[in-house]
Amino acid sequence: MDPVRAFSRLAVSRQPSAVSRQLKINLERDNLILRDFRELKVWAKAHQSICTSSSVRGTGF
Repeated sequence: MDPVRAFSRLAVSRQPSAVSRQLKINLERDNLILRDFRELKVWAKAHQSICTSSSVRGTGF
């Protein structure tokens, strides 16, 4: 077999398939959604804590 042809065949086989690329995209998107949700929960908890502590002091929002 021609070495150039063998190399090009190997290079093509090393590329991720469309299915694996789509899976990677889905996983990245799910990861971003989960990360954003966790950050939102942290911010909500912090806001709740601030509101609770300020209402105890009588300043309120």
